[in-house]
Amino acid sequence: LNGPINDMALLGNHLLLAGTFTVIKSVTHDGLGSVNATTGALDPYLSINVTGHHNYGRVSGAAEGAVGGQQIAVSPDHTRAIVDGNFIQAQDGVGTYARDQIMNVVLGANSATVDPNWKSNAYTNPCQSAAYDSYVRDIGWSPDGSYFVVSATGGYKGGSFQDCDAASRFNASSSGQTVTPAWIDFTGQDSLYSVAVTTSAVYVGGHQRWLNNPYGNNVSANGAVARPGLAALDPANGEPLSWNPGRNPRGHGAEVVYATSAGIWVGSDTDYIGNSQYHRAKISFFPFAGGAPVTGDNTGSPNTIFLAGVSGNSLTANSFDPTTGA
Repeated sequence: LNGPINDMALLGNHLLLAGTFTVIKSVTHDGLGSVNATTGALDPYLSINVTGHHNYGRVSGAAEGAVGGQQIAVSPDHTRAIVDGNFIQAQDGVGTYARDQIMNVVLGANSATVDPNWKSNAYTNPCQSAAYDSYVRDIGWSPDGSYFVVSATGGYKGGSFQDCDAASRFNASSSGQTVTPAWIDFTGQDSLYSVAVTTSAVYVGGHQRWLNNPYGNNVSANGAVARPGLAALDPANGEPLSWNPGRNPRGHGAEVVYATSAGIWVGSDTDYIGNSQYHRAKISFFPFAGGAPVTGDNTGSPNTIFLAGVSGNSLTANSFDPTTGA
């Protein structure tokens, strides 16, 4: 190849590659391609080309980055792959599609093609373009394949709800030309670099100080929860769970969070977990054994609901039975 590989995924004997290359063995492959996993021979299975800068040349004063694929994440049932990276267009043997930083790839029996019925505008905003050409960073599928989560850096203005410096869940059942996240958890302008999903939680790692902080501009704003460097999120709504090991110093961040059946591995550029408490040089492991169980989400069945309001200068309250409405 004539450029770096950022990520790989194995599909049968197809080794899928994503990176900032433009050629594989003298054949044009812009950002994506595949080779035979046994022999290394060029494999025509993945012949989708991604092109175009997300910010550079489109936004005044934008940083220039290499164009190509950042992550390629194959679904648990091996029927699709989500690809993100620095691109605005994807082309396969069928057509050319506008796809800004993320796309859904159909993994067919003989070839991979761009899903024409899946497009998201979640990552169209420039998001601190002077520092970033592209800001998507990682993708993690849920074990049952019902959803995937994307982590991102990029910077945003607090309260703008632009999908950068955040973790975002996309439901696998969503389709159309304006697919939107089921939820977004914002850091308040700190980067998230990695994500791993288990049956109980969405684990994220990065440079963040807080989560649930959509209104924060490098400060802790309304709703913010301190989660330095590492966090576990509720898969249903993205709210931070109680797991809070911390990383001080935070350094650049937790670059990789990797889930196994035994626990969570974390790779970073620092030497301590907690507040300089546990010496774990660059790599650490958090076993599930002995951990606290996740709190259930059963909200019960209330018999009475109270609705408060103001009538004139007086506070009033009305109650009703939610089952009968009486």
